[in-house]
Amino acid sequence: MHVRDYTKGPPTILANNHPIRHGSVVGIHNGIIENDDAIFTRYRLRRAEPEMTVDSEAIFALMEATGNDHRALEALGGALATAWIDERDDATMYVARGVARPLWLGRGRHELFFASTKAALDVVSQALRIPLTRTELGEGRFLHVRAGQTVAVHRFRPDRSYRERNALPAVRAPHERASCLARLAVIAAAA
Repeated sequence: MHVRDYTKGPPTILANNHPIRHGSVVGIHNGIIENDDAIFTRYRLRRAEPEMTVDSEAIFALMEATGNDHRALEALGGALATAWIDERDDATMYVARGVARPLWLGRGRHELFFASTKAALDVVSQALRIPLTRTELGEGRFLHVRAGQTVAVHRFRPDRSYRERNALPAVRAPHERASCLARLAVIAAAA
């Protein structure tokens, strides 16, 4: 459950919009990476598309370059809650949380959902009519998920120096919950 409220990388450039692709890695990110340009320089990486400027790409470029090494996330400065897949191992989904952004997990019998808020997982649970156990992922955690099950958990040291200049609520448009629930109910009824 993800909606992009852009901080860097205007959405008029299609490649800046989520999901972000960098090579074999495709992902989404809630937060801001303040040192994305420095990451590209330091690791001698190139943007996937020349006109791209979105900060989130630094995460996925690092994950592609390092084979999804959780320790590489320590190089990122800023706020981070993210998830991605790597087509080199498309059976695995990766989920990670740094600092300054929430990341909630909703676990069912055979599924795992993630969202920025517990309320978003409530929408999923109601729309799909499945019970979910909801937990907030701790800061500095990195999960490998296969077939809805966590198969590996790693820790990393997120950049704790980051401070939100203008603290934002987890949901900037709370009325969207009702709108999303109504839309998902229509989709579920048609299925």
